[in-house]
Amino acid sequence: MLPVLDAVHAELDVTDADLIMVTDDHAAGPQPVQVLDRLTALGDRALLVRGNADRELGALARGEPSTVGMPTRSTRGPWPSSAPTRSPASPDPPPGDRPTSTSSAQSCSTTPPPPQEGPDAGAVLTGIPVVWVGDDAHSEWMATGTRLVGWGAALVIAAAGGLWSGGSAVAAAPPRGHTVRAGDVPALDVTTYHGDRKRSGYYHAAPLTTMTRSWDRDLGAAVYGQPLVLTVAGLRTVVVATETDVVYGLDPATGAVRWSSGALGTPLRRDQLPCGNIDPLGITGTPVYDPDSQVVFVVAEVADSGGAVHHDLVGVDPSGGHVVSRVSADPAGQDPTVEQERGALFLENGTVYVPYGGLAGDCGAYHGYVVSIAERGGAVRTYRTPSSREAGIWAPPGLVSDHVGNIYVAVGNGAATGGTWDRSDSVVELTPDLHVLGAFAPTRWAADNAADADLGSTAPTVLADGVVYADGKSSTAYTLRDGALQGVGTQLSTATVCASYGGTAYLVDTVYVPCTDGIRSVRIASSGQLTVLWHAPYGVSGSPVRSGSTVWSVDRGAGDLVALAVDTGAVQGRVAIGDVSRFATPALSGTQAFLGTMTGVVAVDGI
Repeated sequence: MLPVLDAVHAELDVTDADLIMVTDDHAAGPQPVQVLDRLTALGDRALLVRGNADRELGALARGEPSTVGMPTRSTRGPWPSSAPTRSPASPDPPPGDRPTSTSSAQSCSTTPPPPQEGPDAGAVLTGIPVVWVGDDAHSEWMATGTRLVGWGAALVIAAAGGLWSGGSAVAAAPPRGHTVRAGDVPALDVTTYHGDRKRSGYYHAAPLTTMTRSWDRDLGAAVYGQPLVLTVAGLRTVVVATETDVVYGLDPATGAVRWSSGALGTPLRRDQLPCGNIDPLGITGTPVYDPDSQVVFVVAEVADSGGAVHHDLVGVDPSGGHVVSRVSADPAGQDPTVEQERGALFLENGTVYVPYGGLAGDCGAYHGYVVSIAERGGAVRTYRTPSSREAGIWAPPGLVSDHVGNIYVAVGNGAATGGTWDRSDSVVELTPDLHVLGAFAPTRWAADNAADADLGSTAPTVLADGVVYADGKSSTAYTLRDGALQGVGTQLSTATVCASYGGTAYLVDTVYVPCTDGIRSVRIASSGQLTVLWHAPYGVSGSPVRSGSTVWSVDRGAGDLVALAVDTGAVQGRVAIGDVSRFATPALSGTQAFLGTMTGVVAVDGI
């Protein structure tokens, strides 16, 4: 029943979770070794709630007598109460503090196990925390159901019923102080780039039918970011931000404008900037929505009446478009004229993260930055790439979360073309407080910098088994180990895949890569070895997303949204959407897809 487990783990609720509790008898099913291998790959994200069958298998493996038929009540056994921490990075990357929060759950049962029971068998077999639960402890939890989802990925409880029947979920205390609230974010909502903080690009959507363009709303300005789809006070709304510094709320059925924020400032004309390729330049990065505060955040690039340029983090009420907050988002001491906010905004625990790179043309003394701003005030934190110039963080997905809440970014070409590595052309892991945990660069980083062939064009992809996929302009892809970026040349493996620009999508061990000559499906083994499964037709190169058995991408040259078969890459259908930006990517919701265009928003029905 391995496909059942993989399907559950691929659901958005699960891929975006900090802690996954899996119930029922895991080793008693038809594929015990494969199931345990899958669960082991989840590492400290997994907490197994096991029944008597697994307990008995462990006892037999230790040579102990069977106690089949004896009632069992148990809390945690004598294993560590917190999730295992990662080994420190090598001295090569800049030092940083490890995060102090863990994903370990609290005791969730009644009486402690008898002393003679010894260490937990599941921990011996799989190396991940386990709670034993006997049948008599199940009934009091039945009313909670088998899945609870808290916004912010506080906790997911998933029953493994397809593997073996007869169990029920037992709730554990959520990690990191989150509150578990069922149904905070409706399944059809799209609150951030590619649907979650891991940028998985996997959506729950209806099966593919006949595609039609249902509406095309002209807003008089380009929409570069991915649309959001939000349910506020029971009303679904498509939210988009334009290069004229205006945020709109649209009716998803008709495209009618429900509200507008009005101009959040005066966008910059091309002739006001030293270089660039967006005119006017206003809001470029994909917004993010916080369902706790019910605020949409955007970064608006504006020029004041005296011509001074600045970037503002603006909070907008999605029920009516009213501005509820506004603070500066500029990195301290940096010339904002040469900085561009292209990457998607990122939200974690009430803090908004803003990535910066340079303008097209790499003019001026810009640097790559990540700025974190707490919604309720407090310290503004900044990470700056240490290259003397350039090394922007500009890929459209922006920041990517791993499975313990740390952050990955791709860094572009820097000033150095020899000598000491300047941390450019790299993948960097940061704590939520923006301390550096580790960094990786190819051995050819100097040549990449000289040729503008760096890793900065595509955000990293962090898979569930702890493998990180990185690709960029050079056509060479790298796999890395999550939590073990240890400097130059420390990859698990390399392979020639493609030149890649934009954001990937992934499901389990398969990554869909936005290659300039047609997207590719790449399978990645737990060892890091890469296998290209298929190559889409030339031109179908937009940042892909997936729903069910279909991969979606944009053919910008043809002006089409294209549906591809997930197993072969064959074209299943296409529909005209008009002129879009290079990095346009669809937001899927129910039976609809929404895309930003060079004049507004288009909707496609029948997905």
